[in-house]
Amino acid sequence: MMRKSTRRLFSLLTALCLVVGFMPVIAAAKDEFVPGSSQNEGISLYGTPDPNPPELISVSIDKTEVGVGETIHVTVDAKDDIAGVSKVYYWFKNRKTEKEHMGLCWFSEESRKGEGTITISQYDLGGVYELDQIQIYDNADNSQFYYSKNSDYLPENAKLLPQELYFAVQVDANTLITGTQNPNLADDIRNLPDGAGASISYESNPRISADVFEAIAGTDKTLMLEGNGIQWEFNGRDIKPEDAKSLELKVDINPIYWSNSPNADELQDKIQNENVYVLSFPNNGKLPGKAKIRIKADYAFREYMGVKNLSVYYYDNTEKKFVPVAMNVDVTDDGWLEFETDHNSDFIVTKGAITLTPSEDKPDIVFPDDILPSGTSSSGSSKSSSGGSSKSSSPARPAVKPLKASEVLPGIRAAVRGAVKRGETEAVTVRVPDISQISEAELSALQRSLRAEALPVRLQFTRTDSSDSLTFAPLDISPAAAVRLGLRQGDTQVSALFGKYFVNRIRVLSFTQKGPFGAPVRVKTKLSLSGLDTKTLVFYRYDKEKNQYTLLTDPRYTVDKNSFLSFTTETGDTIIITDSPLIKK
Repeated sequence: MMRKSTRRLFSLLTALCLVVGFMPVIAAAKDEFVPGSSQNEGISLYGTPDPNPPELISVSIDKTEVGVGETIHVTVDAKDDIAGVSKVYYWFKNRKTEKEHMGLCWFSEESRKGEGTITISQYDLGGVYELDQIQIYDNADNSQFYYSKNSDYLPENAKLLPQELYFAVQVDANTLITGTQNPNLADDIRNLPDGAGASISYESNPRISADVFEAIAGTDKTLMLEGNGIQWEFNGRDIKPEDAKSLELKVDINPIYWSNSPNADELQDKIQNENVYVLSFPNNGKLPGKAKIRIKADYAFREYMGVKNLSVYYYDNTEKKFVPVAMNVDVTDDGWLEFETDHNSDFIVTKGAITLTPSEDKPDIVFPDDILPSGTSSSGSSKSSSGGSSKSSSPARPAVKPLKASEVLPGIRAAVRGAVKRGETEAVTVRVPDISQISEAELSALQRSLRAEALPVRLQFTRTDSSDSLTFAPLDISPAAAVRLGLRQGDTQVSALFGKYFVNRIRVLSFTQKGPFGAPVRVKTKLSLSGLDTKTLVFYRYDKEKNQYTLLTDPRYTVDKNSFLSFTTETGDTIIITDSPLIKK
């Protein structure tokens, strides 16, 4: 770690080098980077905005029938006019059981196609799966949804998929495929031969009655319940008839700061880990028998938590302690996090072992229960994210429909009032998820409310499908102005442009905010800095529209042990990060 005096000297030397030795580079670059210049013919393309979403051409699969353990290969063909196609999400849905298979494929510049896979596990429900939706992104973060004409949630004026696509999953003939809405469910299970299994979807009715457990008690029959990215597996050998009981099955799965658990605030106070998931089960108490719980590690979960060295704890809210359940476990090859339990409560997933906050430390963050409006899913799982109803949606969907600032302003004000009531006097930070921008009118209204509370407040804006955050003090923006809050890693065109003219290794961050934010903004993002000297990072702002770049003179950056980069900027546009002043080729 460099001492302050050393860092200050380095900053001064860097500035002198830029003024004396590198000014010709910047001046030359300013001349060279003029669109249409004879010295860089064609460079104007990189400064051209891309307002249009990409276009889906076709989707294909390599097989239409598949069994347990087999893999389906999905190929997507698409195009984009300027920025180029980035990635594609796809969903296949069994309309009878409402079971879904979701996947992600990254687009290849070489093949001009995206390729993904779906692997069928022993826990899958059989039947026919139809391609239900496609969401496609370009490198400018424009996106477009395409829907099956048979979709249950077809928005008005929706774009339709270019073709219908189906595959069928074959399962053992002794396996019962049904749902909790089946009025004869217990009798159907009772009539199964010993050793057979029942795969039951609870998407439409998240409750199972006691007679179902009575039907398997003392037998070798397996009961697998699945809904919304959660699987519960029971075997009749672990169940006694007298222990049979009805269970509520809907589980809240969210990062800790969006958890709907009644223990959420308490957990926030106690846990110091950077990334934490809370699995808040219904108040079922002791289960009829031991259950294997499987949590679908969707794209958002994997990006946030990783897939290796995860630990699961049960939170005993009576004794106020965490009890280890599964330590140092990895996500399975077919994408599930597994652990066993015989009771329901809140379970915590951490990266590595849990780190508890010392009792004398007071958290700096307020986590209001009502930060989201009623009926809004904080996991990004609501079907409203694709323009339709929220009924029977899957939390595996990483796509997030940004909320309007007006939808969460009441929650922010409530959080601040709560801090005032508790006697807080120091600045507090309120985390606010899934807002893409704040209008001038919304910011003015928020400022009026915050001034009335006379408490310094920072807002930390995050997204459900990302670990990035932007933090600033809303009262610092004077006069009030609209603020856009999007952040994206990487830009192939900008990287190519700077790679053409400079020898430096660079990383690129792109804001949706164009020009000044109106106040210093603290940015935090998990960025790979491999190959760069993190002790000597230099930051530039690049204005695509003007094709000009300037030095950020006081980024105050840090890089923590988990590879999170934090820095301060007062402007948006594109940020270029390197480990020395730019050196011309």
